[in-house]
Amino acid sequence: MPKKYRLESQYDSDFTLIGIISHQRDYRLIWSINNQLQLNMIKMDDLKIFQDKKNENNFFSFYYFEDPQTFKTFYFISNMGSNGLLFPEKKQTNFFLLIKGNVSPELRNDIILKFLFFQTIYLILQTIFARLAELADALDLGSSIERCGSSSLPSRTIKNFTT
Repeated sequence: MPKKYRLESQYDSDFTLIGIISHQRDYRLIWSINNQLQLNMIKMDDLKIFQDKKNENNFFSFYYFEDPQTFKTFYFISNMGSNGLLFPEKKQTNFFLLIKGNVSPELRNDIILKFLFFQTIYLILQTIFARLAELADALDLGSSIERCGSSSLPSRTIKNFTT
C-alpha cells in the first residue's frame, strides 16, 4: 500500500505593519521615506479594492519597492481611498508601511526612530489586527489585487474585503 503524505500549509505572517499619522501628501512623505531609509519606492497604479458592504470599488494610493538583496518588499498604502477608508477601525491612521520579509525587532525600531525625526509625521503606530493578514496575503503575486491603469505588475482583484 502506498504511503500517504499530508501537506500542511502554514500562513506566512512574516510581515511588519507600521501605521503613520501625517497630514503630508503621500508623494512628499514617500520622498522623505526613500531618502531616510535608502529605498526607491515608486508610485504604482492605485490599488483597487471592491468593498461588499458599500457595493463599490475603492481606490487607494499605493507605492512599492522590492529589495532583492535583503528579500524584503515594502508597500506604502494610503488608508484614505476614493470612497472611504481601507481600515475603518484605524481611521486616525493616514498611511500604512507594510514590510514583507524577515524584519528583526532592531530593524523595526530603527525605522520607527528614523520616522520620529520627520517633522511631518505626528505619530507612528505599530499596528496589529486580524484583517491585516488578508491584505498582506493579497499583496503577494499569487493574489487578487487590481491596479488601475497600466502597470508592470499583473492585474488582480480583491473580492469580499469587508469590514
